[in-house]
Amino acid sequence: MGKHGPATQIGAALASGLASLLALRPEDRREVVVCGISAGFAAVFGTPIAGCIFGLDRGTAAALGMVSLVAGAANTPLAASVMAIVLFGPAVGPLAALVCIVSFVMAGHRSVFGTQVLGTTKSGSLRARSGAELSHAAVVRAPRP
Repeated sequence: MGKHGPATQIGAALASGLASLLALRPEDRREVVVCGISAGFAAVFGTPIAGCIFGLDRGTAAALGMVSLVAGAANTPLAASVMAIVLFGPAVGPLAALVCIVSFVMAGHRSVFGTQVLGTTKSGSLRARSGAELSHAAVVRAPRP
């Protein structure tokens, strides 16, 4: 299983021991063990964000992937975040907002809707004329100071 296998098992064992010590309910125990597994994964690779993502269940990861795709492709991070909350519940809201904003910024000045009008640039390092449709917007990298 590679080097992350033993680390995730050690993290799970430590978290399970902590859950036993605190006499947690079975539902809470499962959550603590998943956190321990994620912590072990993050510790072995030195990547705390990847450890958090490793702990997500597949349904939540799929939901976040869908809304981030919508946010980046349509340039609508707020609408995609609200859509995630409506479709998947308020618990996914903060993560959905985060992935939607990242997707929106990473997409640059591109969209599946070429007739969208550019209101403002997304980054100070890109120059684009405001008020132009995205299909006609010429984006040029700004020179570094």
